[in-house]
Amino acid sequence: MVGTNPRRTTPASIVVVVWNQFKVTSNFLSDLSLILIPEDEVIVVDNGSIDQTPSLLKWWESKLSPQLHIIRNVGNLGFGPGCNQGARIAKREHLILVNNDVQIAGDFIAPMVEFVQEEDPHSITCGRLVDWDSGWNRFGDIIVEYGEAWLLGMLLDVWKLLKGFDERFTPCDFEDVDLSFRARREGVVLKELDLPIHHLGGMTGGKLENRIEITRRHRALFAEKWGLSQ
Repeated sequence: MVGTNPRRTTPASIVVVVWNQFKVTSNFLSDLSLILIPEDEVIVVDNGSIDQTPSLLKWWESKLSPQLHIIRNVGNLGFGPGCNQGARIAKREHLILVNNDVQIAGDFIAPMVEFVQEEDPHSITCGRLVDWDSGWNRFGDIIVEYGEAWLLGMLLDVWKLLKGFDERFTPCDFEDVDLSFRARREGVVLKELDLPIHHLGGMTGGKLENRIEITRRHRALFAEKWGLSQ
């Protein structure tokens, strides 16, 4: 099931957090398997899925062994804590965090690894960099640019320097804004790459009825943490 990629020889640790939505995860793993090299590792954090996801992951575990590592949580820890959990067991030099609700159209891993290797090891690559006023990231006269968390790549050492996602932003929202803000303070470059991957959105965490309330609360938390105007 593992694809061959003659362009890439450097392996990566790919971390994905899932919660239900087994069809989405099935499509993701099918597409991902085609662009892996044998030295890659895939870490799937199952945040307490109650649908067919556990059975699906058990099947994929047999197909992608020993590359696939599964962490099964009893309940939903949230997106940020799930990513932190997966990254803690990552063993490769390059770390890639990716959502399962993406459409993979080609090898997106190689350009991310190559940029860090050849252009700037002190960087975070992403599929989308929000560097404009989105309505959520303006604090007074400051616009906080950030790499959206559905796809982030960096050296594992950079992730450890930043200490991962702040788990106060649970279950979701503003963990990526906060990580990016800390990255900038540490002199880490944020770089959007043109990659063959598209974020479908809205399926990784299922539907949260109070999503707007969560976003507003976490925006206030972010502003308070960094002493920014709201």
